[in-house]
Amino acid sequence: MKTAVTVTSCEAYSDIVNDGLTTRQMARYLDLLRWTADITDREAARALDLPASTVSARRNDILKDMPGRIEKSQQRRCSVSGRRVQTWKKRRESTL
Repeated sequence: MKTAVTVTSCEAYSDIVNDGLTTRQMARYLDLLRWTADITDREAARALDLPASTVSARRNDILKDMPGRIEKSQQRRCSVSGRRVQTWKKRRESTL
């Protein structure tokens, strides 16, 4: 699927990446996962005071750029939306 992205959208994203905002948001998300068994995007958005779209974008960045740090957990009812959705958790480090 191809989407049309405006030049201003690309510039705005570039500004966010270049000023380190995405890195800080990713760190906040990973820190949140340290204290929860599992979490939905909307629950994380509420806890971090970020839009759910930003949380899902940072989660996808972590999956792509930091393989093995997080993983899918169970599907359950989200406490924010009330819908059954995928949850995410921090991957346990190997003890070997």
